[in-house]
Amino acid sequence: MIGWDIMLVSLSKCIPYDCGAISIRLEAMSAQYVSMKKYLIMLAGKLFTLPAVSAAFLASVLLTVAGPFGTGQDITLVPRAIYWTSVVGLAGLVISLLKAIIDDRYSALNFWRYSLVLSGAFAVVYTPILFGLAHWMTGHLRENITPFVELFFIAFATTMAFCHFKYFVSGDDRAVFPRLFRRFVDSEAGQVFRVSVRDHYVDVFTDRGTETLLLRFRDAIDELDDIPGLQVHRSHWVAEDAVSGLEREAGRLFVRLSDDSRVPVSRGYRAEVEDRFT
Repeated sequence: MIGWDIMLVSLSKCIPYDCGAISIRLEAMSAQYVSMKKYLIMLAGKLFTLPAVSAAFLASVLLTVAGPFGTGQDITLVPRAIYWTSVVGLAGLVISLLKAIIDDRYSALNFWRYSLVLSGAFAVVYTPILFGLAHWMTGHLRENITPFVELFFIAFATTMAFCHFKYFVSGDDRAVFPRLFRRFVDSEAGQVFRVSVRDHYVDVFTDRGTETLLLRFRDAIDELDDIPGLQVHRSHWVAEDAVSGLEREAGRLFVRLSDDSRVPVSRGYRAEVEDRFT
């Protein structure tokens, strides 16, 4: 099935030149669609895991039993359990989505600035949700609801405390990937084997499959940043770590990669390839 991103880009190519603004808009819509799809995949990968679900369940139970912020005195057990489960579930949803976006767009930040941005963003987004949820679900059951400003401080301080606790326990475990990885729909890709040109697109072959990007070949190679590799053909680039050997067939030279694919080597690059990989 053809994805919406491919359909939008294809449609933009069919629009006459004098409608260039519409074409640009369609390509921008395609990029936005890909970004949103990527973030949703990243969100699902973080939320629906056994550790995440177990932690959310445990937190919901503890908060229900403890009944903080007056909920233990003013709300009976079942409504209190529903309330705190909703609070924890929405918090997990918001923090996971924000973390996916910030990890993707601001990966160059050092840990201290990163934790500040994440905590601030979470407090700004989640506090209105929490305040509204408290009034909607418990406003008719109790007289005093925690003030908005106090909830904002709690959300900010809790996120900062969690970030720094994790940092002191396991260090800064954020993975820093090349810029090209930010364009991938599959956020779990960790290794690039090769990049090839196909019409107006480049196909990036990774350990998670193939990513098709609307990008110039030279720009794609540039966005691989510090990944060591070599252009072996006007339409092919290979990662050095992925090369398993060279093969010759009918006078032609091929690079064999660890994913069991073969890439042809053109005459202009042959000497450099043989020197690098033999």
